[in-house]
Formats: sequence, structure tokens, C-alpha cells
Amino acid sequence: LYLFMLFIVNSASGYSNASLTPDSIIIDSKFISDQINQSTIVYHTSEKLSVDDAWVAINEGKIEKSSDLVNQAVKYPGHNFWIVFTVSNQLLNINEFKLEIKSAKLNLAHLYEYNQGLFEKTHSIGTDFPFNERPVNFRNLTFPMTIDSGESKLFLINVIKDNGPLSFPLFLHTKNSFNSRIVKDSISHTIFFSILMLIATISIAVSIFLIRNTIFAYYAIYVFTISLSIFTTLGYTYQLLIPGEPELIRHVSAFSSTLATIFFILYVNDLFDAKKYFN
Repeated sequence: LYLFMLFIVNSASGYSNASLTPDSIIIDSKFISDQINQSTIVYHTSEKLSVDDAWVAINEGKIEKSSDLVNQAVKYPGHNFWIVFTVSNQLLNINEFKLEIKSAKLNLAHLYEYNQGLFEKTHSIGTDFPFNERPVNFRNLTFPMTIDSGESKLFLINVIKDNGPLSFPLFLHTKNSFNSRIVKDSISHTIFFSILMLIATISIAVSIFLIRNTIFAYYAIYVFTISLSIFTTLGYTYQLLIPGEPELIRHVSAFSSTLATIFFILYVNDLFDAKKYFN
């Protein structure tokens, strides 16, 4: 079911202190969108620090470096994470990029860029905000970035999340590759969910008009609820169904997954007539 949950894009990283930041990500004519976590350094702390205090603490070695660059909060629940990277743009006539956090569920993330000796907050995104307040209208959390041709920039991302699993694989797109990604996602996901809804509709029709057996009804509800769970995980429920309800969206995935599990058990129970084994 997760076959069409596509993974995309690349790049970011650079600053004068090489011990604190990885090699700069080079965006040139050979650049291909890809995951960039290997070109970042992630720090974590239980303290809530300003960006300037965090940068000082990083320079002084007072914040611990994370070994796992993608999945963090299982080991460090409730911590703040600081992602450090630099990007060097060597493309001509292209200065607009999109930095995608491959996660639809993240309470809050701030993007800072280093400019003339100071860190400036450029954008804040997360499920704490209504969807229409996002700077990029996309199902996953995405920052717009501007890097002029021939320029290198240092960036920090402050990731904040409640206790629980946390994932922030990062992808960097050019404007054109990002638009192409949206088109490909729309086509593949439309086909995918259309097939699932067709299966659910046929199953419920068979249950009501032909066989009149609960087994197909259970299966139809299972397919519908697991589809809603995937739809929510991919970020579409928040984008298309309840964009103004940040509190409600936090419960939809758990609710739909629970219902899917219940009706799957009921379906399997009827399929194998499990009750006879307990009589």
C-alpha cells in the first residue's frame, strides 16, 4: 500500500568552520534532487535556545551531536533539534529552491539563514499552523529558499515536536524539479487512491446487493479506513479536507489506523470462520 509513497530530492550545507558543518552542498549543472541528510549535521538539546544561543553552544561543543540523521525522537523525546548545513549555488539564472521535510507531521520548524554576521528567521512551518499559512502549498512541510547564483549560504533549522516518533529526512529541489514532483505525485496518487476506492465500492456493493454477507462490508470499511490513514500520512487530509484544523489533524491518522485494524480483524475472523475454533 505504501508503494506510491515516493521519496525525493537533495541538498544543503556550508560555513567557514568546517568542524561544525559538513562540506557545502554544490548545486550545479550535475545536481540531481536527492535526500541531503548525509550533508547535514544534527544537534539535539533538551533546552529551548534562541538561534544565537544555539549557535554559540554548537561552537563551544555544549550541544550533543546526533548520530542518526533522520529518525531522532525515539531516542530523544521532547528535545529540540538543530540541523546545520550550507548550500552553494553554481547554477546560472536559477535562485529559487524548495527545501522539503519529508514529513506531514511536525509541530514546528524554523528556518534561519546566516547573513552579514546574523541569523535571520526566514520562515516557520508546522502542523501548529493552519495549512493556508504555509509558505509553500504542498502536502509535506516545505521551505522556500533563495540563493543567488555564485552564493553560498549557511542555514539552521530548528525542529520542535511533542514527545513521540520524529522523522525529518530533507530534500532539496530546484523550482522546476519541485513542480515536476508535484505533477508526478498527483498522477500516481490519484491512480492509487482511485483503485482503492473502486475496490471499497465494489466490495460494499457485493455485500449489499449480491452475497448479503458482512465479510465484504468489513473488507470495504477496512480498505476505506486504511486509505484514509495513508491519505493522512501523505499529508493530503490536512491539505484538502481539513486545512484549517491543526488540532483535529493530529487525531485523524490514529483514529483511521485504529478503525482499519478493527475491521481487518473482523474481516479475517469472518474469512476463516474463526469463531468455530473457540466453541
